[in-house]
Amino acid sequence: MAYYSVGPINFESVSNVTATNSVELGTRRVESGEEYVYCYNNTGSQATAGAFMVASGLSGYSLTRSTTASADIPVCAVKHANVAAGYYFWGLVKGSVNILSATIAKGSLIQVGADGVAASYLAGSFPTGVAFGKMLEAASGSTASLAMVRLWG
Repeated sequence: MAYYSVGPINFESVSNVTATNSVELGTRRVESGEEYVYCYNNTGSQATAGAFMVASGLSGYSLTRSTTASADIPVCAVKHANVAAGYYFWGLVKGSVNILSATIAKGSLIQVGADGVAASYLAGSFPTGVAFGKMLEAASGSTASLAMVRLWG
């Protein structure tokens, strides 16, 4: 029998990725001033560190990467390690993260793009995304770049 809420959850690092859940999905945690939520990768493939995850239908914290540019706010970002399909992880909800992105200028607002990759926020375009973060350094497309985010999770 599993006991999820009996003791502290801080016995596990926020960088931990596991095939067996260690706490309830949706559990929140603050670590070093950043907010995390416990999630499940329901994408069917690996979620790369730096990708953004969105809700898959009405499944709560069972998440997928967006397959197209989305008019939604991601639930969390994969911050510390790649997450294999069917694995559990702590997703970043609020804080700084090295993101995967196309070319985005320093100081630009960002929205989720195809396959969970960040894209420049394009106000007034269709589909209009939701700005959820700001680039702290210029993104070149070939390397992860630092952004500050506040996500839906």
